[in-house]
Amino acid sequence: LFSLSSFNLLCVPDYLPVPWIGNVLAISKLKPTLGETAFSTKNVFVPMIPIAAISWGISTLLGSLSTQLYSILLPFVVMIGCLLIILCPWPYLTMKNLMLVIFYLIVASPLSLRPTGLQEDSLQEELGAGFVPGLVGTCSIGLFVALLMHITLIPVTKSSTASRLAPILVTHLAYENRQLLRSVSEYTQNIGKDTTISRQARTLIEFYVKRRCRTLDKLEKYLSAMRVERNFLCIKNNVDTVEAYVACSKKQQKHVELLQLATTQQFLGEEFTSLNETVRGVKTRFSTNIGFSIEQLSLGYSRGENALLFGSTSSEREDIFRGLSLCMDSYRNAMKQA
Repeated sequence: LFSLSSFNLLCVPDYLPVPWIGNVLAISKLKPTLGETAFSTKNVFVPMIPIAAISWGISTLLGSLSTQLYSILLPFVVMIGCLLIILCPWPYLTMKNLMLVIFYLIVASPLSLRPTGLQEDSLQEELGAGFVPGLVGTCSIGLFVALLMHITLIPVTKSSTASRLAPILVTHLAYENRQLLRSVSEYTQNIGKDTTISRQARTLIEFYVKRRCRTLDKLEKYLSAMRVERNFLCIKNNVDTVEAYVACSKKQQKHVELLQLATTQQFLGEEFTSLNETVRGVKTRFSTNIGFSIEQLSLGYSRGENALLFGSTSSEREDIFRGLSLCMDSYRNAMKQA
């Protein structure tokens, strides 16, 4: 339905030439969220206007020449134009390959209509003054159709805006944090005591570390889309809070990966717990002294993260963070005892 609607809008040959490029843009610039689609659309539309205007001037100049001279100069003009577009340092000129296609279509199309060889005596066809505006209009309609696909879903509860999807991902990331900490707590409490449960917890730690990394990467991609939706589409969101949460989570990811390394890898010279009583004794002492404090610290962190993300009164936050500080002191004492 989406491709059919864009094709019907563009199939007006008298006013909108080269309809295929509009259909390609409509499909290729369609992104998972409204903000990403608007951002990619802007990256095409902003540089397209000056490129089309400059190409139009070059095409007009070449069109005033004879067909033979036009044919001789065209390869050199295209080569120089391509080099200038590729090497242009303008920060908004990001879709350079597409700009090369537009440049070549505008510059070379008039020559394709001129008679050559045995047709030299026939009448010369002209593209008309509306070819370049029509080409820009074709591309603009294709980009608008891609945007329209998301805009029509805004009134729906399950819209495709990054402002709606990002808080859902934040909730998923918070859930993965809680499950990771719970697995660490189970591993710490059962290491050296129950090999089966500790192995299951170790597997869950590895699973949630990788899943947390994927969720964090996806959430980071939504930040620019949320800014576009807030600044240009007037959609209210809390992009600053999400950005601060992503920055904090990225720092935590390094520690999480170290945690995975410590719980899933064997140390140099270490044997399996079931084969060495000394290793079992060390792990049992570790779980006895630190297991409970790790559990309390995990619960305290989960409560603090929930208070920051999902809102609470200032007095409740103070109590939660005071309790988290006490859990940290208890953990330090347990480490000394171990």
